[in-house]
Amino acid sequence: MVANTKSTEKLQISKISKKVTEYFGAINTIINKYNLYSVNRKCHFLGQGAVESESLLSMQEVSQQQLIENGVHKGGAIVGLSTKKESDLGHWYGELAEEKDDYFSGKKYNSKGNLITGSYSWINGNCGDVDAQKYRGRGFKMLTGLDTYSSYWVYRGWLSINDFDRYWWDDPQYKKKNPPKMKKRFPQIDSPQKITENTYNCLDAGGFFIVGFRGKTVRIMDGDKNGKVDDNQVIENVTSAINGGYKGLAERKSFTKKAKEVIGDDVE
Repeated sequence: MVANTKSTEKLQISKISKKVTEYFGAINTIINKYNLYSVNRKCHFLGQGAVESESLLSMQEVSQQQLIENGVHKGGAIVGLSTKKESDLGHWYGELAEEKDDYFSGKKYNSKGNLITGSYSWINGNCGDVDAQKYRGRGFKMLTGLDTYSSYWVYRGWLSINDFDRYWWDDPQYKKKNPPKMKKRFPQIDSPQKITENTYNCLDAGGFFIVGFRGKTVRIMDGDKNGKVDDNQVIENVTSAINGGYKGLAERKSFTKKAKEVIGDDVE
């Protein structure tokens, strides 16, 4: 059992090492592009992103079977097709009717029966169940929802701001979950998988999200001035600023502290 565990760990480390090599250039480019090259900013950016992307191994949100056992909702196995690269599929996962995945439009529970989060269908600017899956998390910081996707698409020049109306989610018919009757035009994005089509886009979407969409995050990172004294509180504050909550907090603390040890020579 110990031998098998060590073998599994070695395989995982090998996979991560290969991904670090693959993404190394993009990481440095994005850190410089978004002025994240101070030690504190860099460590928090990498520590948070390591959790979101499973140490660079997954740049797209995967789904989990949702089961009911003895009347209790629980998460089951990972849905294999949701892990497949969309560049290999040739389209975004869910574009074909047979790929419909209710995980994204329903409540999500983990294997212990704890609620992870609710439906994506009518939050973050999404206009129904199709959007919930279409705009699933992608990239180093898991950009999620039509609101954030459209902002990033405009930023990259892939979408014109004149092609949709701002604050479409304030339309009375949106609140009634009736998109066909909406007077405000919501954005149309045909290929959301562009975020994951190359290493640059994956990292750039993450940099954009923190600096352009969650701007106060950088100021919070800069408040990390007292080394280990500040560690836990600042990491909690950064986590909340990015996600609006504390999901995966223990891992975020671990990865950020490890980044400080390596990059900032923050050792005992």
